[in-house]
Amino acid sequence: MADVLLQIIKDYKITDRVGYFMADNASANDVCVDAVLRAVYPGISDKQRRRRRLRCFGYIVNLCAQAFLIGKEANKVCKDLDAAYKDGDMTRIRELWRKRGAIGRLHNIIRYIRASPQRRQFFRSIACGGELSEFDGLEQAKIKFEELHREAVRRKTGRGAATAAAAAESDDFAFLAASAEASWRKAEQYFNKVDETPAYYTAISLNPTLKCQWYKETWTDEQKRAWIPDVTKLVRELWLDEYRGRHSRKMASVSASSAPTSSVPIRKEKAFAAVKSHKRLKLRHEVGSTDLRTIDLLD
Repeated sequence: MADVLLQIIKDYKITDRVGYFMADNASANDVCVDAVLRAVYPGISDKQRRRRRLRCFGYIVNLCAQAFLIGKEANKVCKDLDAAYKDGDMTRIRELWRKRGAIGRLHNIIRYIRASPQRRQFFRSIACGGELSEFDGLEQAKIKFEELHREAVRRKTGRGAATAAAAAESDDFAFLAASAEASWRKAEQYFNKVDETPAYYTAISLNPTLKCQWYKETWTDEQKRAWIPDVTKLVRELWLDEYRGRHSRKMASVSASSAPTSSVPIRKEKAFAAVKSHKRLKLRHEVGSTDLRTIDLLD
């Protein structure tokens, strides 16, 4: 993968502009990104390479959903499923999903429908409201549902309310709690990786509508406020290590060489003034100074 990426980067002549890599969380991508960065920027440190590895949020959500539906053995089950799909062993696939309970059975039903053009067409005709005898059963189900609904309303508003409440409390939601815990652990695993790169924090700090003020307004409780100094430190370290002076000196020399000889001072437009006056964008915070020293300190 690294060889292919490097060739594409060379073909587009953007070798000196490669910054960050966004990919899913497969370990192979970690190795790939590291190899590309070593080839493109051989002089950067391991810490700087880790900074440039970003993770796909959608993939993290998918992993959390898998953990919720499958449980602690999600990785093993998914590997078994992948192997069964590659071998075309549909019996094994159905068996693996059947062990997952109602969700697994629903999955098998969907797969069964999609496996045949005839079944897909039949399902589509039902979804479009076809005139089929099976709808008689749906009508009976609707009548039964309405009866149950009336009974539930009576219990809630009448003498049966206490009995209904007691029955609800007796329901066993342990399975749901276990699923939520597995999903939460997976989310926490990747949440703890956020500090490996300050790119996410830097994007907020450099957004003219948010700036560092966003942390103060969002992280309001005592525990989260303690994060703010560490976050600003990470952003400042990134600025000092990789960006400070890289462009400002070059721009300053260009502007100095092209400056007019007239002694009449030229009125400079404030930074982001055009953005601030835009009707569709309202800045939440005042525009900071354009002084380079202030920018270097991330004020």
